[in-house]
Amino acid sequence: MTSLRAMESWCSCSLEMTTRSISRNGECANVVMKMGSKNPGKAFEQRLRSCIPDYCLMIRLNDSPASLKKTMRFVLSNPCDYICYNTKHRLLVPMELKSTKYKSMSLSMIRDNQIDGLTKFASYDNVFPCFIFNFRDEENHNDRCYCQHISDFNRMIAEIDKKSFNEIDLIMHGAIKIGGTKAISRWAWDVDGLMNKIGERCSE
Repeated sequence: MTSLRAMESWCSCSLEMTTRSISRNGECANVVMKMGSKNPGKAFEQRLRSCIPDYCLMIRLNDSPASLKKTMRFVLSNPCDYICYNTKHRLLVPMELKSTKYKSMSLSMIRDNQIDGLTKFASYDNVFPCFIFNFRDEENHNDRCYCQHISDFNRMIAEIDKKSFNEIDLIMHGAIKIGGTKAISRWAWDVDGLMNKIGERCSE
């Protein structure tokens, strides 16, 4: 088994650790969050984080500041947004989150280093590197969310021969749909159910 410690070279030294609890009935616990940014992508990220079950440790890999990117030619780019350790199934789940208001997700939203980083993570045992794709149907006030393993993503991109992909492409290429419920104006995502599905898939 390849040692998980070797993956430390792919992670930024600047980490933000966060854990969230869920209630016994499986719904997200009420979490008071400061919505400092009106960016819909950041709002989705905050909502997803609030639904992380208490048996998961979630670590944020902070990107280099925008000011540093403007002044330096070479800066560190992280392979993903989060590293999540699922203690229930003993799995490491590196995640890159993407959100769009369109019916298709443009490949221009995904950086090469993210694809390369997640692909390299896939060579390790007990690791499930994935993208989390959020489609915001703002007109009908309906969000949908999918988790796709990097291997399925790479296969999809090779087969569809397009500069973007939609929900049907994801479903046809192994993506896991994440259950969601809307309470007033915010969505709660069934990350507990997702972790169980990932655990089942990795045990096959």
